[in-house]
Amino acid sequence: MRVRLRMHQWKAWKRASARIKGLLKLGASKRDAYRWAHSSKGYIRAAQGWILSTTLTLEELKRRGYRGFMDTYYWKKKRAQTTLF
Repeated sequence: MRVRLRMHQWKAWKRASARIKGLLKLGASKRDAYRWAHSSKGYIRAAQGWILSTTLTLEELKRRGYRGFMDTYYWKKKRAQTTLF
């Protein structure tokens, strides 16, 4: 699921200049941001690459509002346990 979220973000940055700005904001070096922004790889291959895996981490996705499957499961489980007793 995280790869699909990264792919969606990569698609949202349509131009290379937007990709460079986005990667720089996420903490990538200028050299790496330029190289990956001008890459000819497709969306899914770019999302699976190391640059997006290291910049769009789980913590960053949570900061943007993504709640993982495990977080949702434990939240529902904890809520169900408290209502039973």
